[in-house]
Parts: sequence; structure tokens; C-alpha cells
Amino acid sequence: MALAELLRTLPGSDQIYAALIGGIEDLDLVMPKADVLGNVAQVFQAVDNGALGMDLSKGLDAIARVNSKTERDAKFVHDMVKGLVGIRPPERA
Repeated sequence: MALAELLRTLPGSDQIYAALIGGIEDLDLVMPKADVLGNVAQVFQAVDNGALGMDLSKGLDAIARVNSKTERDAKFVHDMVKGLVGIRPPERA
């Protein structure tokens, strides 16, 4: 799948785009293991290709489409994103 194909899956009204093909395994990056950044790194390692688009015209409206190499990786990414979306900022007093 070409980057252009991935980007065409996103709304044309988005102002910010990102796309990835081939994952990050072959990049020589030092990844933290046991903290929040380590979890984020694991998510990126589980992604084979994907696209992210953000529309900032009325706040933050984002869409991400990712594909993983295995069902296990796909479930891991799904669960992590679901957990992040469920996090709410503290109520203001």
C-alpha cells in the first residue's frame, strides 16, 4: 500500500496528516521499556502501516487508521487507543 493510498482514506478537511508504512522495527531508535513512553513505543511497534488525520478547525477531531501484522498486535493497539480515549482530564474546581 502506498502512502498516497493511506492518506486518501482520511477526510479532505483535515489540516494535519501523517502516514507510516513498514512499521518502526528497522529504525535505530532507543525505546523506553517500563513507562508510558514504553507503552507508546509498543503501540508503534505493533503497527505495520497507518494514517492519522486531524481537523483543528473546531477543536480537535482526529481519525487514525492502522493495520497490524498480527491479530494480537491489532488487539493491543485497539485496547491502548480505547484506554487513551477513555482518559478524561480532571474536573476544574
